[in-house]
Amino acid sequence: MKTRIRRSAGILTATLVSLAPLGLAAPARANPAPHFLGTFHPSTVGIPSTIRRGETFQAHTWIMQDSKDTAVYTGFSLQFTPPAGEATPTVQVSWLNPLTGHWQAETFGTGGTGYTQPAFGHYDLELRANLKLPPKVWKRVDFQVKFGSTTPIGKWKVYAEGVNQIDLVTPSGAQETKGQLNWLDPYTTVTVTR
Repeated sequence: MKTRIRRSAGILTATLVSLAPLGLAAPARANPAPHFLGTFHPSTVGIPSTIRRGETFQAHTWIMQDSKDTAVYTGFSLQFTPPAGEATPTVQVSWLNPLTGHWQAETFGTGGTGYTQPAFGHYDLELRANLKLPPKVWKRVDFQVKFGSTTPIGKWKVYAEGVNQIDLVTPSGAQETKGQLNWLDPYTTVTVTR
């Protein structure tokens, strides 16, 4: 089963729950709880606690999954939550492409198939190749972030998720259909100053 990283569903659920006392929410349906076959573990190193507008930092996320299957992914992902009410188009993100060894910018607007939406803080790089993450093996995802000269100042949340989507593949090579990975979703903060 595919595991996709997005916080939008959680926000929508919270909104519907808050509207329920007003009788405005849709009727509740019983959805079966997902069956987790393991956990995806991202661990990010190198994000500074403070940065000035116009500066760039490099960091990396270590990724590992502990299911019995091999995880297959096709790209990388980062998400930023800016100070309240602000948009993020002044942020530029690129990743060290493991296939070419060169830095490559997010794929939105450049013919890629990623879900990059700078106005909403989503940055993806779609590699158009299947990269494999065997069970209990750590891999490194390098990225760099530039905050523009007009980037809103204040505290930003950074969700360095590592990859943008995962499919589990069984030892026989078939796509896993019995469950998915549980996704740990830690974040860190960076404060942008003048």
